[in-house]
Amino acid sequence: MPKFTDRYLKNLKPADKRRDILEGDGFGVRVTPAGAKTFYFTWRDAGRMRRLTLGAYPALSLADARRLAAEARNKVKAGTDPIQERQEAEAEKLAAPTVGDLVEMFLTRYAKPHKAARTASEYERMLRKDILPRWGRRKAEEIKRRDVVAMLDELTARGCTVTANRTFSVTRRLFSWAMEAGILEYTPCLGVKAPAKESRKNRVLTEAEIKTFWSMLDEASISPLSAAALRLTLATCQRSGEALQMRWSDLDDEWWTIPAHVAKNRRAHRVFLNAVARDVLASLPRTSEWVFPSPRHGCDRIQQNALGHALKLNEWLGLPRFGPHDLRRTGATMMVGLGVPRLIVGKLLNHVGVDREITGVYDLHSYSMEMQSALETWGRRLQEVISGKTAANVISLRATK
Repeated sequence: MPKFTDRYLKNLKPADKRRDILEGDGFGVRVTPAGAKTFYFTWRDAGRMRRLTLGAYPALSLADARRLAAEARNKVKAGTDPIQERQEAEAEKLAAPTVGDLVEMFLTRYAKPHKAARTASEYERMLRKDILPRWGRRKAEEIKRRDVVAMLDELTARGCTVTANRTFSVTRRLFSWAMEAGILEYTPCLGVKAPAKESRKNRVLTEAEIKTFWSMLDEASISPLSAAALRLTLATCQRSGEALQMRWSDLDDEWWTIPAHVAKNRRAHRVFLNAVARDVLASLPRTSEWVFPSPRHGCDRIQQNALGHALKLNEWLGLPRFGPHDLRRTGATMMVGLGVPRLIVGKLLNHVGVDREITGVYDLHSYSMEMQSALETWGRRLQEVISGKTAANVISLRATK
């Protein structure tokens, strides 16, 4: 039986079927095909095996998981059933949960199992920052519409319009989930409108800005790995957060497979690597399993916020502000301008909305060849832009048909 360490747990890879790995004394970890890792304690009771789920790694640390397993082991030795004990405690919470109880149930049962890790983390951050300090100890059923409005008014008065909108969104999702789960009879968010209308983000870099951005990255005071991640985001039109989670094992010749547990929509996605993307990757050293390993101690890879910080150099570059996602939008917009059909652009962006159309139910074609052709077209144009060639030399995808 292996001895668990953080390094061992981080290196556990998902397989086609879930795996149970025991360390000993009933303490183990389950790894799902989606990559989730959950600690558990198991014991034999009257001839049958019982299993108590302890929590998900790394949200629950290895040390805390061992402590919980030891507590459960002692309860079993004392004749107490830890599963029944937990069920009774849950029943008490369900009868009259506090907002704090509701938040924990929401994160454990809904956000972490069903949302992308970054989304679940953002939900948790907002709930712990703006909801729990206000309402954590109050009974969830006592929260009224006026409480929600008062919270939003306070945030808006402080000039935090975007924060107010985001907080309202997660609060509405929290109480709607509680209704759907049968925990509450109504949501206090019913009839409450978002504090302010946000303008839709539509920043698209011009070809001149792309050339400046690309060339100045070599002179910017940011890490070469962050610069490469930004370039790869533009070359592939994929989400920067997914690019930063790229492992060398995800690459196969000219294709990059984004695993389901990494993809925002939880669907595995294959991305063709055009010549520009391949050049970016070829320039990187293979010093880690991660393509973009973090230089910081205690971090396995570069984190998402690092790219946002890197792009704060916009003012120094003399460019209007833009973020990592604007690079993805820029590539997608330019592909449409080059004649790539919007359906193909939506497919290669891995947008769920593309398959929500009526044809998505019946159209099971992979579109791999079409997506490859689109990304090759974009790669050629991007190479021309960064090398200073004019748009007159471009032959669009539509013109070649």
